[in-house]
Amino acid sequence: MDIILLRHGQPNIDTDKLQRTHEMRAWIDQYNLAGIADTPPEHARSLTSQPRYVVASTLPRALASLALLGLPPHESDALFCEAELPVFSVPLLRLRPLHWVVIFRLLWLCGYAKNVESLSSAKKRAAAASGKLADLAAAQGAVLLLGHGVMNSLIANKLKKAGWKLHSQSGNSYWNVKVYRLADPLTTSA
Repeated sequence: MDIILLRHGQPNIDTDKLQRTHEMRAWIDQYNLAGIADTPPEHARSLTSQPRYVVASTLPRALASLALLGLPPHESDALFCEAELPVFSVPLLRLRPLHWVVIFRLLWLCGYAKNVESLSSAKKRAAAASGKLADLAAAQGAVLLLGHGVMNSLIANKLKKAGWKLHSQSGNSYWNVKVYRLADPLTTSA
């Protein structure tokens, strides 16, 4: 049984234009609606060669990534969507959007979650997502989730706690793949 966590491709959005924090909410909304700007690398395309059950986040960048791979999802579920970013006000300071994203994400990890899902709530959602993926893997043999960076990491942590082992991985950016395999108790108890 395998659970494959695949991150979406690079979103088609301007990341160079300097933004103030009050502009970032609109930028994040555009990011959430963005398609994909790049093509899948070989390690991601190779996932299409074997039959597996495919699930995805409901966000357009996840569904567009699947379309580029030629994989229609069997299921699309908001359970797998990325943890939202909180936005706070810093007057006058202008940074590139990805710098703001890092700052917002670090603050979120430290507990700042004004108007968005908290880290503890996201972990609970990740537990539900990992349980659903484990059930699908038990029924289907292999399941591929096309998801998002932070949520995929939270799901991976829950899978590891449930006995799933990292079997292989490629990269840590867009299109990264992590394959988890449930250890067979008959072969590990000797």
